[in-house]
Amino acid sequence: MTHIDSRILLTTIVICAGGSFHFGFRLISFNPIESIMKRLLNDTSLRHYHTELNDQGFRAAWSFTVNLLPIGNIFGTLFTPLVSQRFGRKNSMYITAVMSMVGSLLSGLASTAESFELYAAGVFVTGLACGLILSIQPLYLVEISPTQVRDDIMAEIEMESRPISSKQLFLKPYLRHGFTFGLLAAAGVSFCGISAISSFSTVVLKEAGLSEHNAQYATIAISINSVVASCISSLITDRLGRRPLLVVGYATLTILNTLFMIFSFVSRSYALMWAGYVCVVIDVSFTFVFGIGPAPLQWYVMAEMVPQNARSLAQSWAVISSAAGLIVVNLMFLSLNGVIYEFAYLVFIIPSFSLAIYFYRKFPETKNKTIIQIMELLSMPPPLSPKARSRTDKLVAVATISGSSEAP
Repeated sequence: MTHIDSRILLTTIVICAGGSFHFGFRLISFNPIESIMKRLLNDTSLRHYHTELNDQGFRAAWSFTVNLLPIGNIFGTLFTPLVSQRFGRKNSMYITAVMSMVGSLLSGLASTAESFELYAAGVFVTGLACGLILSIQPLYLVEISPTQVRDDIMAEIEMESRPISSKQLFLKPYLRHGFTFGLLAAAGVSFCGISAISSFSTVVLKEAGLSEHNAQYATIAISINSVVASCISSLITDRLGRRPLLVVGYATLTILNTLFMIFSFVSRSYALMWAGYVCVVIDVSFTFVFGIGPAPLQWYVMAEMVPQNARSLAQSWAVISSAAGLIVVNLMFLSLNGVIYEFAYLVFIIPSFSLAIYFYRKFPETKNKTIIQIMELLSMPPPLSPKARSRTDKLVAVATISGSSEAP
């Protein structure tokens, strides 16, 4: 059993708790404070603009405010290469911590100052910080982790001397394939349905037949379940491998989205309370499956499949794609849900099903492989079947063993 240095373990825990925690906490905080923010937004609109918002106006304004988080995410991500190269990974995380505190302070003072604009500004600043930390955090963790890939450090240093541009990410086969997998893993998270649960589950569950209090309690249970799933994920990712977690994860999310759409329709159309509670069970199951598979892998697929000198750039594009997808979903979902109700979940069912099929046919397993082995895999044409993929993995393993035996 590989011994893990206690300092590295502690560093990993602190970075994860103080890094992506801000993004996750801010994302789920939109749910419980929605009614409070509705009053604050109406008061601010009357005081500053002499206009009272109707329900449609509030939905539009609230969707835009929620979107300020991924919008800030994109801007923060664009500055990631500059900040991480100028200040280093560690100092960059200090900068994001200060930015997160400023964003939290602005949002916290919004109610006291009776200004919804102050809350929106805090969301945007937090988004900036999250864009930086979500790009830098996996890079730093991969670099300090005591894995078996340390025997490839010299090869990585040699590659480091050749800077990678955005154009080269698409021109070189091993970069293009790895970049595509990482991009889809990151963007797919936004279109799988988790954003509807994280930001709007209280609204969705109320429309599925639950009372406001029960919908809020369900949201709390969903949030706790997400934490449990994340803890379990850290124990099974290396044991089960990346590919099974992605394929089975997205296939299961497709089924759960379909079931939620069906039972939500039954609850709304026939006023059956039990169907509403089935929707709660489905949402809890959804966050669990999401938390052990697609959620953690959305960042680490890119970090594992792209070499050192291209990781910062590639990771930035991954965060941008995820944030852009989140913006699109947040803008569409509430409006669609108000018009076609539960059938708005088709926005999630189709992408999740497509990703499950794509990852099943194309995605290579990277478990227990060094960066050199992964690059060899990605340099080959993507296999069209699991059987062909298995043959490719064996060829790479044989080539690696042969190369090691010939070494002096």
